[in-house]
Amino acid sequence: MKQNLLSKKIFLLLLFFPLVIFAQESITGTIKEASSGAPLPGVNVVVKGANNGTTSDFDGIFKLDVPSLIVTLVVSSVGSSEQEVEVVSNNAGTISLNDGVSLDEVVVVGNRTKPRSFLTSSINGRNINQYFCRYYL
Repeated sequence: MKQNLLSKKIFLLLLFFPLVIFAQESITGTIKEASSGAPLPGVNVVVKGANNGTTSDFDGIFKLDVPSLIVTLVVSSVGSSEQEVEVVSNNAGTISLNDGVSLDEVVVVGNRTKPRSFLTSSINGRNINQYFCRYYL
């Protein structure tokens, strides 16, 4: 009797276990720039308080698997302000990101250490021509 009951429990466990594994929901949506309406590629979309996230593709479209619906998504990108969006269905719709901090200038920092070789020193057209003529011709 106990063996029969145990086998029934194992059978039920194996029957319903795949349903628990595939109980995830999938959320899709589009991310656009608020001022121009252009799609934003490479935007980070992360579930708040979790470790899973994704980025938007070239057309601003993202797809994210979540354990259950009614989640808060944190949407962020360089040059735009971070935004939190609560999603209650499989379609997140269109999320518009406002312009945030603008990037003004690029600063390049160099370092010269000794001993310097040809590859770490200043290179101009004349040096390149001499180098290739000496070693490759």
